This record gives sequence, C-alpha cells and structure tokens, in this order.
Amino acid sequence: MPRKNPNADDSPERIAARAYFRQPRQLSEHPKLFSDWVLAFLLTPVIGVVVLAIWDYDVWKRFAKIVWGATGLVLIVAVVPMIVSWVASWFS
Repeated sequence: MPRKNPNADDSPERIAARAYFRQPRQLSEHPKLFSDWVLAFLLTPVIGVVVLAIWDYDVWKRFAKIVWGATGLVLIVAVVPMIVSWVASWFS
C-alpha cells in the first residue's frame, strides 16, 4: 500500500483539478496559431507600406526593402518557433 503524502491536499476541488489536467487536450483547446497581437504585429508593416506607396512612390522604393526585411525578421524570430511549438504540441 502506498504511503500517504502528509502534505497532499486531498480536497474535492484539488482532486477534480488533477483529474481535469490529466485529460488529453483536444485540438480545439489549443491556442490559436495566429493570435490577434501576432496578426497586428505582422499587418502593421504591410499597412505602412501601402500608405507609403499611396503617399509617394519614391518613398515606397526607398523603404519597401526595410519594411519587408523587418517583416521577414518577424516571421523568422516569432512565427516560425510558434509554428514549431504548435506542431510539437500535437505529439506530446
């Protein structure tokens, strides 16, 4: 017979909580792949480029590479690890 842990909290709430967190998660319970702040973070440079393109074509040519480079950096640094962790969560 296993020994009882004297520090264990065996209240009904704790027992129910342990049972809940031991259940496998459904895919619908995973956080959205692209949360609202990620979409806003990615769309900000796009909106900026469109505004610059409408405002002045020369400004567009000058800053488009910088803005798209920053967008690519965001994709590499923020979104790719998020996708990898999201896919990895399927197998855990």
